[in-house]
Amino acid sequence: MKNLRKSLAVLLTLVMVFSFACIPGLAYGKDVYNINKYVAFGDSVASGMNNDVRPLYKQVFDADGNPVLDADGNPTYVEILGSTDYGYVGRVAAGLGLDLHGGGAVSWSHTGMRTKDILNEIKADVVDYTGDETYPYVFKTNGYDAYREQIRQDIREADLITLNVGSNDIFTSPATYATVEYAARVEDGEDFSNKGITGIIGKLLPSLYDSNTDTTNEMGIFGTLLSPEASGFLEIMLPKCLESMQAAKQNYALILKELRALNPTAQIITIGVFNPVHAVNLIGGDVITFGKLADNVLLPFNSAIARISAQYGCTYVDVVDVATDSSVHPTDAGYDDMTARVLAKVRPITEFKDIGFQSPEFQKAIQWAANTRIANGTGEGTFSPNKVVNRGEMLTYLWRLAGEPKVESSASFIDVREGDFFAEAVAWAVEMGITKGTTAFTFSPYDVCTRAQIVTFLYRYDQATNPDAADAESFAGFRDVGVGAYFGAPVSWAVENGITKGISSVLFAPLEPCTRAQAVTFLARYVGA
Repeated sequence: MKNLRKSLAVLLTLVMVFSFACIPGLAYGKDVYNINKYVAFGDSVASGMNNDVRPLYKQVFDADGNPVLDADGNPTYVEILGSTDYGYVGRVAAGLGLDLHGGGAVSWSHTGMRTKDILNEIKADVVDYTGDETYPYVFKTNGYDAYREQIRQDIREADLITLNVGSNDIFTSPATYATVEYAARVEDGEDFSNKGITGIIGKLLPSLYDSNTDTTNEMGIFGTLLSPEASGFLEIMLPKCLESMQAAKQNYALILKELRALNPTAQIITIGVFNPVHAVNLIGGDVITFGKLADNVLLPFNSAIARISAQYGCTYVDVVDVATDSSVHPTDAGYDDMTARVLAKVRPITEFKDIGFQSPEFQKAIQWAANTRIANGTGEGTFSPNKVVNRGEMLTYLWRLAGEPKVESSASFIDVREGDFFAEAVAWAVEMGITKGTTAFTFSPYDVCTRAQIVTFLYRYDQATNPDAADAESFAGFRDVGVGAYFGAPVSWAVENGITKGISSVLFAPLEPCTRAQAVTFLARYVGA
């Protein structure tokens, strides 16, 4: 089943990739947020691009502030893609009571930026771009080299940093290289018509592609994908896409590591990759929802970002479902949506007065959970670390760790009502296969969450979101964890991954209730925080 799932993900990636190739406020201010400097990093989404602001033209001035004139004495203008003021960065700044024009907010974002480019933007040492010359938006072309030390100083001074990057790694960069290579190979006379995955599917499902018609039927997108031209292009692009996706995950961790080295205390909010075809149906009606299929392709990548973010004490925001236009960028409403989600995560670092008697590891995990907004405090300066956590709370923690992804369905349990704080989390968990409830009709949200249940939730979450997840052995070596127990494999997996050692060398205590401190410590160990 796991291999089938991965194979399906690969096929869906093909669809998602080609769709990209084809597709041409809340304002509360400083008195609430207490943010004095906000620094943003990202690509064209952070730069505010969409159909309403593309292209824009900016007048050119010299170093003395005088207008640069052309040969006829007219002012010179350059084309820019997007407007940071228009996008979510400017709106977040306004919500914080800051301004991008010398008023406490600064954006080092640029259209086309990849993880590699942002890493080069913030590192002291220049990244080697040898062999990367084909991609047109590398850091060196953006003119930021001269500002590297200023960028690093801005990071050191920041109270809040936002980061959105990854789309260009997954789609734009592989498409750029594939286009060049495809053209060269066609020029050399290579025939792609019956090669690659799409060529194979075309033979198996010939009815989906009719080369004798110019009209697009309900399955027209399949027809496009299975054409000889697409087959050849995608045969080249898919490996590059998968390779680039893996590299992006590695670079993402390096970016956050560098940010944390420069500023250990800043609040860092990471923003996942959105899906520009989220609302698109593959065929008429809701028989097959193209956007949903594409969401599932992006799920492993965004889940990886969420895990890496949590590891470095950063807060992840899921935006896979924001509204987009044909420029594959958020609409005005989409940018408003992103702004609200980011501002909802901004909070000052909280110090709790009731965690002093907890172990150093528990204190660290509690502070991590509060700073990432995975678990909130319980009152004025309190966390209530010894309070028992219930099932509804635990799934809410896990849902927040995933970035609070939106779900269209609601849980069908009679004890989970719309408006309950855990309702969305439970619906998401059911959809992801993390829980089936305690019966066919009940979830028992207020029942205590046991140690067995917590590691089982975590194990199923990892299986659902991590494409590299491996099945665990069913025996963990504890006397109180039977071979046939439903939590046998999860406990074994948790031991193998350093999430738990049990309460002794021979006992796990699967039925023992978990406290809030223990619960967030399990989560912190899972992400490596």
